[in-house]
Amino acid sequence: MSFYGTYESMNRLTVGDISLMQVETGLKFGIDALLLAAYVRPCGECAEFGAGSGAVSLLLASRGRASHVDAIEIQKAQYDTLEKNVAANGLEGRVTPILGDIRRYRPVRHPDAVVTNPPFMRAGNGRISDDPGLYAARHEVNGGISDFCSSAAAVLGTGGALYCVWRPDRLSDLMKAMSDCGLGLRRLTAVHHDISHPASLVLCEARRGGASDLFMTKPLLLYLPGRRGEDGMTDDMRYIYENGEFDGSYIHR
Repeated sequence: MSFYGTYESMNRLTVGDISLMQVETGLKFGIDALLLAAYVRPCGECAEFGAGSGAVSLLLASRGRASHVDAIEIQKAQYDTLEKNVAANGLEGRVTPILGDIRRYRPVRHPDAVVTNPPFMRAGNGRISDDPGLYAARHEVNGGISDFCSSAAAVLGTGGALYCVWRPDRLSDLMKAMSDCGLGLRRLTAVHHDISHPASLVLCEARRGGASDLFMTKPLLLYLPGRRGEDGMTDDMRYIYENGEFDGSYIHR
């Protein structure tokens, strides 16, 4: 089943086996969310920090990569859409929307994993968007990467995993934030548009209380040179497209 989206209308997207409503303002579904959901190893209890309208949480639950997901979102408009998406896809028992600040999230039990696509720009940097929801989704106005990592470390038990998608130019900030709160970086994948482009994203897996025994995977090339779309995908990207997960060569056993 395809994991690429098709638009039914301006603000509704079909992604694999889920239908995703999106708010008119704010961050929209992108390749980073699709890859992050596919990067997560199958687990039991999971929490998504900054769930937005719910794409990653719904993908994890609908494809059986997590038995249950707490989807935490601080923006009310995004949270309202998240609630609607959970109900529309019949996932009320698998995904629990939570309106709140990830820095104050304290579950009754340790989740097996925390998943996040956090804001990747420092507050005040870059172009200031006229859309406050989009600005808050992209900029660290409701917590920076150190807050996301320390909050993950606070709720994960020993050996629990943090999965994150991030920008290569701020990789040193992510690694420092992980190290400062006892998260050991275990797996890292650089994502490139094609072989001629530098990395545009990095996918990371860290473990609470674990040593930084890093497995640097081969890079993920999305497209063949000069190509785009389904027909231009590399074999690795096609595998993700068709299966909703990375193949075994990207997994450190």
